[in-house]
Amino acid sequence: MNKNAIIKTFSLRRSFITLITVMIVTFVASVALNMHLTDELKRINDQTLILEDAAADGHELQFHAVQIQQFLTDVSATSDRGGFEEAAAHFKTANELLNNMATDVPELSNQLNDVRIKLDALHETGKQMAETYIAKGQAAGNIVMKLPNTGFDDRSLTFVAALDKITRYLDSKSLSLNELNTKKTSQLGLLIGAVNLVASLLLFIIVFNLGRKLMKALGGEPMDAVNAAKEIAEGNLESPIKLKSYDSSSLLYTMSTMQKELQAFMAEQNNMIVAVKKGNIDTTLNANRFHGSFRVMAENSNEMAQNQAELLRKVTHCLDEFANGKFNAYLEQFPGDLAFVNKAVEELRRNLNTIDRKSVV
Repeated sequence: MNKNAIIKTFSLRRSFITLITVMIVTFVASVALNMHLTDELKRINDQTLILEDAAADGHELQFHAVQIQQFLTDVSATSDRGGFEEAAAHFKTANELLNNMATDVPELSNQLNDVRIKLDALHETGKQMAETYIAKGQAAGNIVMKLPNTGFDDRSLTFVAALDKITRYLDSKSLSLNELNTKKTSQLGLLIGAVNLVASLLLFIIVFNLGRKLMKALGGEPMDAVNAAKEIAEGNLESPIKLKSYDSSSLLYTMSTMQKELQAFMAEQNNMIVAVKKGNIDTTLNANRFHGSFRVMAENSNEMAQNQAELLRKVTHCLDEFANGKFNAYLEQFPGDLAFVNKAVEELRRNLNTIDRKSVV
């Protein structure tokens, strides 16, 4: 598409609509992307908090398991049955922590049930060991404590191993989610930056293209068009309008064309006036060189000049008849203000008739 075609198809309204549309689409895309990534970050953060809570419960569970072991061992050593109540309290709290962990991390329900079973076995074996120490003495109690697989020591090791596996999994998963959260946050920043960069580039391209097309449509700076219009409006047709070498359709080009048409019309008028002053009353404007309203103006000027020339011919013809003694020569009645011509001719006719009658007498 050539430059003139671009100017002819340029629409300021359409360009502004395009600009606003791009801004709205970019804004909506940015908001949608931001909301999506924010929701994703919130989901990851919520999962991280849940896992961190579960991991904290796991570590606290380890503490209560140690307390169960400690109090039951104390009972075994001192025969103080008050330790059974303390151990039972820690056992209850440990089960509540397991319930919380099962709620927070349902995918570990099977492993947590296994830990619960091992905790129950540890607690029951510990009580059995303590009762044996109290009832049967150290040797019998040591047997309960040292039995393979079912002894108190092995129950403790099995429980700790099972719980440690879960806590290590929770710590690892929480760490992974924290890293993912950091990565997503970084991605969010990069994507928002990319969207803003693309939006800025699009807006720059549109605004630049809009300005370029507007300058082409005007043919120059807006003030150049304003000043040219002002000069023409004030009748100063000699003020030059600067045009680009390729310009043949801009506003300034059109104003320059109008200026030249007005200059040509005035030149034709001046030529006609000079010719009429020289006695060439049939001189007319060359209406064929003009177009549109300028041609109508030229034709109207010619008609007015022709009417005046025709009036002059009719009066001259009448006077010529008077000169030949035909005082009754006809002269049509002219309309409007031209009636003064008829009045003058008729006054002359009466005077000539009076002179003629006197000369006869």
